[in-house]
Amino acid sequence: MTPAVSVVVPSYNYARYLGECMESILCQSLRDLEVIVIDDASTDDTAAVLSRFAGDRRAQVIRHQRNVGHLKTYAEGIGAARGRYLVLMSADDRCMDPNAFDRQVRVLEEHETVGFVYSATAIIDEWGNVMGITRPWERDFVRSGLDEFAALLFADHINHSGTMVRRQCYFDQGGYDEALPNSCDWEMWLRLSAHYDVGYIADPLHGYRLHSQNMSLHQVSMGQAIDDARSVINKAFRYLPPEAAMSLRPLRSKALSHGLVHQAEVELGFDRKGRAWRGLLAATRRDPTVLVRSKFPLVLLLRTLLGKKSFHQLHLAYRRRRPRPVPS
Repeated sequence: MTPAVSVVVPSYNYARYLGECMESILCQSLRDLEVIVIDDASTDDTAAVLSRFAGDRRAQVIRHQRNVGHLKTYAEGIGAARGRYLVLMSADDRCMDPNAFDRQVRVLEEHETVGFVYSATAIIDEWGNVMGITRPWERDFVRSGLDEFAALLFADHINHSGTMVRRQCYFDQGGYDEALPNSCDWEMWLRLSAHYDVGYIADPLHGYRLHSQNMSLHQVSMGQAIDDARSVINKAFRYLPPEAAMSLRPLRSKALSHGLVHQAEVELGFDRKGRAWRGLLAATRRDPTVLVRSKFPLVLLLRTLLGKKSFHQLHLAYRRRRPRPVPS
């Protein structure tokens, strides 16, 4: 029988985290699911970890003899999936709520125009401790995809792991763009938003793990991240219906300008100041005026000099001293 949800778990040398990831999926209250793990030729203890789940008929394992990379692994896993709804979960991430998939499925079942459902994200450390919550919006919603599109132009606020996509929508829009291996998820969210409504749950249903082996730290330079971001924004406008493209056109130049510092802002948010400075340097090489047009250089300087805690105290004090508008 066709399962409601297919979860694809690509893994390469993530044995340390894979067991926790698998347990968080297989312990979901929604039992009507399949889990497809693709071991992309790992050289660590991945096989031993996966042997613990051999007795669960919902789990299947595909093993590669040679490493083919994350995009081909994504495509292979989704090609093997049978579910009405698709979820990709990186092996170093995990579900945080045992009802996560059930809640996401409910949104998709109740709103046939919704193409995908995402949620707030817990930021966890190497040991699974929650370090913070990324909550782009305070309340649950189902809204027009064009409203989501306009917000996504300025930041990829959607965690790739755990976002649930309606299968038909994914295949109708052609899957991941192989020309953007490091921004393929952001590009996908924009493409889907151009055609379908979007659902959001304000609780942190899934967790993103920060650790020293995160793919973005080792495979993506800050200059490449900037160039990819601007490519994503330029491509995104091609997906819009003509009337929508006309109304959203004024956002394009602003989004391209912000794309220069967006990834550096993300790195600073994770307190990776070294990469944030490299990002600012790469942005300045591409457009020196970013130093005077953006607030980010000053923010980065103050964060570096004062530290995270003192900077936030200063920021709060500044906000309190700002004059408030007089009620009408």
